Amino acid sequence: MPKKKINRSVRTTSVPVHPQVAQWYTQAHQFLQSGNIQQAKQLLVKAIQHAPNHAESNHLLGVISHQTGDSINAERMIRKAIKLSPQLWQAHNNLGVVLKDQGKLKQAKVVYLGLLKAKPDYADAHSNLGVIYSEFGDMDNAISSLGRAIELKPESVDAHYTLGTVLFLQGKHELAVEQFEHVLLNDPDHVESRNNLGCAYLHSGQYKDAEAAFDQVIKQRPDHAQALNNRGRARQKILNFDLAHDDFLTAHQLEKNNPEMLFNLAHNHQEVGEFTQAKELYEQVLVLKPDYLDAHSNLLMLANYLDDEPVQTTFEGHVAWQRRVEQCFKIKLVSVLTRQKGARIRVGYVSADFREHSVAYFLKPLLANHHASKVEVFCYSNNTVSDDITLALKALAEHWTGVSQLSDQAFAEKIKQDKIDILVDLSGHTSGHRLATFLYKPAPIQVTWLGYPNTSGLSTMDYRLVDAISDPEGLTDSYCSEQLLRLPRGFLCYEGRDSVRYEVKPPVLNNTFITFGSFNNLLKVSDIAIQCWAKVLDAVPNSRLLLKSKQLGNPSTLKALSEKFSALGIDTARLDFRAYVDSKRGHLGVYDDVDIALDTFPYNGTTTTFEALWMGVPTVTLAGNRHAARVGASIMMHLGLEDYVAQSIEGYVEVAKAKATDLNALAALRAELRQKLKQSALCDGEQFAIDIEAAYVDMLAASS
Repeated sequence: MPKKKINRSVRTTSVPVHPQVAQWYTQAHQFLQSGNIQQAKQLLVKAIQHAPNHAESNHLLGVISHQTGDSINAERMIRKAIKLSPQLWQAHNNLGVVLKDQGKLKQAKVVYLGLLKAKPDYADAHSNLGVIYSEFGDMDNAISSLGRAIELKPESVDAHYTLGTVLFLQGKHELAVEQFEHVLLNDPDHVESRNNLGCAYLHSGQYKDAEAAFDQVIKQRPDHAQALNNRGRARQKILNFDLAHDDFLTAHQLEKNNPEMLFNLAHNHQEVGEFTQAKELYEQVLVLKPDYLDAHSNLLMLANYLDDEPVQTTFEGHVAWQRRVEQCFKIKLVSVLTRQKGARIRVGYVSADFREHSVAYFLKPLLANHHASKVEVFCYSNNTVSDDITLALKALAEHWTGVSQLSDQAFAEKIKQDKIDILVDLSGHTSGHRLATFLYKPAPIQVTWLGYPNTSGLSTMDYRLVDAISDPEGLTDSYCSEQLLRLPRGFLCYEGRDSVRYEVKPPVLNNTFITFGSFNNLLKVSDIAIQCWAKVLDAVPNSRLLLKSKQLGNPSTLKALSEKFSALGIDTARLDFRAYVDSKRGHLGVYDDVDIALDTFPYNGTTTTFEALWMGVPTVTLAGNRHAARVGASIMMHLGLEDYVAQSIEGYVEVAKAKATDLNALAALRAELRQKLKQSALCDGEQFAIDIEAAYVDMLAASS
């Protein structure tokens, strides 16, 4: 929140004052207005020596004390002024500012309420009270107070700026934009409003507008580290990772001890697959700020991409996350109530991804098919973003709560109040997770599922939902802090869009050459996968490889990937690199150019594989030694396409070659693949809900 400035324009009262004292006071006021604080102070001290009970001089000296960092003396002098002249309203207002800056929020609130009772039309007091309400998290009263301040004083830059900030914190980004734009109409040089305007654009998905706003801030203030950091985030969103890197690096150089700048620099390296640099920087972030939990979570996410990271080491890193939380924060278990027998199971789903996101694609069939007679659904959204998918999910949940503004402990208390029986994490260590809340154990049974391909590492997480192919008995159990509960027909259920047409004839029949493809995030395209794909291209003469990923719009990333294939003897003429397509239909339509999809490893695709299958494109996958490396096998085997699953790199090449040379079989499979997927357990939302609900019943029975 913005820090309120103390009002230095102190009006005099009608109480008779010695002419010399009045002159000193007037001169001091003029000196203060011109920034000459020391001379102002000297004159005020002289005035008080001659007239100790001169309220205005005591008040103004208190103002100076506040400005020079002596808040104790400021409070003392201003209180004295109020005692001497109770109707010196600016003194009341400034006392509230001093108390607020001392962290005495309750006292400040009392001062403002008292002032407004005596003088209801005091606009600045309404504005300052709005700040206090926002500090307490009482956003409705904050907006009300700030709105009243603006009614009384429409030209108030502070009130519009603060209201914009409060609206922004509530996730009302479009309304926040209106307030910041209003400030800038009256004060084009208001740097912080322009910076916040950029942030509002950024969070509402207007990335180009955000970049332009931050450009303006940086023109005014080239050393504005936060604006540089924010512009880097905007540029990252429009996939300009090179320029984003420059912004993050400059911001970090300006504020070397600011962990946020370093974190974003690390994340930018991660986004383009520079894992070594990212890892080093995340570790530096944790040295600067040991409780920067997202940095530790990102380190854990990185491990899933690495083909040379031992599974035991990865597991130990996940367990260490909980130790870090417990060392940095006081965690007190939340006592939960005993469940009423026979009642519906109260299930709470926790996610930051109730929106256009892969998690939502797999959650929706479950919510749509949950049996209301058996399950009462609560959704806890850790995100202020809302789109059509959000609205669809809201319609399927009986209870919906936004929790992004709640602390972990407050969130845990909310879960307890809702009497949740089973709390389900859908994020793991991905962005926006609330795993720290699960450490309070607010529900008797806690489960992790879907959003993350590894263990949570938490001792308070009871179960993890998987299946017998993704996690064969004995393969991954010892590397999970949870008990693995294997669902009988797969741990995923997909809902495709029938309205999206697909080309039922494979492109090879027109091209006379096979096109392999992978649309996975480029971070999953490991060096060992590239080496394997090069062998596939060698094994299938005249074949092509089409890779599509958001990072391929970045020139340096594109160049680096081309060089890797060239080093393996692959002619770049056989490579078709495509960047992000800003349309779901357009993205899926690119599958019309692909004959066979190649899965990434050791981190398989999930949504990408389902989308390929939905568009008639079968996927060759490699079954590895961990969950992330076996999701592809789970999908293909539950679909009845076991012959697309390899057990070794050599086998992967052979499977790809065999499928590419049997064009009749490939054409027949493509024609029927969408229908085959729709009729499989992988798209049977009704049966999937039955399986999940049966698992919930088993969990409750085991805990009783």
